[in-house]
Amino acid sequence: MKALAKAVADRSKKSFAAKVELQDLKRLDAEWLACFTAANVTYTDVAAKAAWSRQAADHTGKLRKGEPFNRAYSLEDFQADYTTRQQNAKHGMAEAATEAQPIIAKILERFLAAVEATLDEVERAEIADYGEWGLAYTPSPKVLALRQLKDGVRTSIPVPGQSAYGRPGQSVPFLDLL
Repeated sequence: MKALAKAVADRSKKSFAAKVELQDLKRLDAEWLACFTAANVTYTDVAAKAAWSRQAADHTGKLRKGEPFNRAYSLEDFQADYTTRQQNAKHGMAEAATEAQPIIAKILERFLAAVEATLDEVERAEIADYGEWGLAYTPSPKVLALRQLKDGVRTSIPVPGQSAYGRPGQSVPFLDLL
């Protein structure tokens, strides 16, 4: 569907996002991605064990040289700390996604109008062509795909007040957020 959405957007030659909306959406998408990386790479249980192992190696090296060190943390300390940080990162993902919802809703409503206009244009042309040949109209795969895209966009417009969790940029695949 991403390719179809991009084709509709390119065909319409419209801008679906104002400059400030695009900037805000890029910022929120980057914040979401940073929190996602923290939750799924930086602060995992594996990372906690690795940090604990690095601490142990560092302390062993200092002890062998007769150097003091402040405090040694247990594996459980690292795991508890990393779990807290991971939960904070997941909360940050939800906050960024929820903050992006009103922007996404406006953009998707504009895009939905373009999808509907494209569908109407394509379907009218097909109906006329079939009529010219005296054939009963049967929607083509293109019309069926546009109908499916229209329904998908309509159902993906965020509802105000609901929490969101998905990456903001993935809600508007027809925009170039990079």
